[in-house]
Amino acid sequence: MTRAFPVDISLSAAACIGGCLLILLAPLHLVFSFYIAATIHEFFHILMLQRFHVPIYSISIGINGAAIHSAPLAPREEFLCAAAGPLGSFICLLLLRAAPTIALCGLIQGIYNLLPVYPMDGGRMIRCLCQRYCPHRSDSICRAAAVITVLLLCSFCIYLYLRSSDYLYCVIALYFLFQTCLKRKIPCKEHRY
Repeated sequence: MTRAFPVDISLSAAACIGGCLLILLAPLHLVFSFYIAATIHEFFHILMLQRFHVPIYSISIGINGAAIHSAPLAPREEFLCAAAGPLGSFICLLLLRAAPTIALCGLIQGIYNLLPVYPMDGGRMIRCLCQRYCPHRSDSICRAAAVITVLLLCSFCIYLYLRSSDYLYCVIALYFLFQTCLKRKIPCKEHRY
């Protein structure tokens, strides 16, 4: 039995500006493909949460993506739920012949979400592994992984942008990554064991 849960759509000024820029800079079919791939990604998170019978309180949708608010999870469950989203993104590759743009968007979202930057899926997965195997150093390891990742990506994006302005999408993706890092949101299902 599936339970309905509220969806909170937060439309801040930054969300409106970011959405308008996305529509202006990208072809409309690419924008729709991006949102379809993102929906599949979040759907797989929800499927895994329901697999563990974890109550979902709400889903928030904003400029930096979606956040599923649920009850606290054990580290193993948190790891599997975090991994389910990128798995869904990579499953979009099965649509390669029928919908190549959705497949490409799914691939990019899957790779992006696996970056080891907390609270993204990759960061959550690393945090779960660290809490299991080296709990006393988990925060410092997660912070170091995020800083190294952001610095490497920043350097790479600046290099690409200086070589050719065609890499504006890379700079935009880096902006969203910085927003995620600087925001340092506390996941609603975080629970220390």
